[in-house]
Amino acid sequence: MTKGKKLLKILLIVFSVIVLFFLVGIPVDRYRVNAHIARRVQTLSDFPLFEDDGITISFSYDLNRRDLYMDLIERFNLDVITAGYSDVALMLVLMDWVVDTIGHYGNSWWPPPGGTDAMSIIAYAENYNNRINCRGLAIVLAEVLRLYGIPAKHITAYPYEDDHPVHVVTHAYSQRLNQWILLDPTLRVFVTDEYGNFLNLYTLRKAFVDGTPILINENASHNGRRYTLRRYRLFMSDYLFRFSTGTNFTFGSEETGANTTNVMLVPSGFSGGGWEITTTSANAFFATP
Repeated sequence: MTKGKKLLKILLIVFSVIVLFFLVGIPVDRYRVNAHIARRVQTLSDFPLFEDDGITISFSYDLNRRDLYMDLIERFNLDVITAGYSDVALMLVLMDWVVDTIGHYGNSWWPPPGGTDAMSIIAYAENYNNRINCRGLAIVLAEVLRLYGIPAKHITAYPYEDDHPVHVVTHAYSQRLNQWILLDPTLRVFVTDEYGNFLNLYTLRKAFVDGTPILINENASHNGRRYTLRRYRLFMSDYLFRFSTGTNFTFGSEETGANTTNVMLVPSGFSGGGWEITTTSANAFFATP
């Protein structure tokens, strides 16, 4: 066989593999993704209700504490970065700053030995390839949002199972829109419905159950790589069954222990415990600041 024929044969093999991938590989992968989401949505649909149970939960948010964060403000020029922004625009600017400052590594040690305030988390990440897990990212974002006057907290999102990883995001309260907004600094994501209305964990869960369209921002990314809506739907379908958070959000509040109470929101009919407070009331859990 001549050299030219060998080359032609190799090219034909490569072309055949590419065609086979598009004809078989992509549809199979799409089916796998859709099947996984469908299974998760069915579990959500089996437990769709969050009913008031008479519980009232008191949350506190320590806002505008510049005295606690001057090192952070000065080192990263945060006053310059945030100048002229407010409410939702300020939230998105600060999420971009967090994502551009710290990368994500899911297996990083927690809690950091130096503390769980924003500056300590950043310092710890800098010693480990400048990356931290989703909890660290969500806490840093929540703290800088509170620093600039926006009520915010990190919330842990769980699947149905106990023996499954969790995901941690930030909830920030928009005074202008009078609602909580989901911010996911792990993936530089915020979520809207098809009309551009911002979603939070509760309304995102409802969108999955109801089958209504969702959208994410075009600049969504994970460690600098573009992140698609398809991947986000697959990822978040695992983490919308139940949620937990603290009650007192201040400097380093993840480690305050006696100063905060752990609260878990579960759907009606689900039996799960192990928390200081368990409630089925979405109104109590997502109370207005």
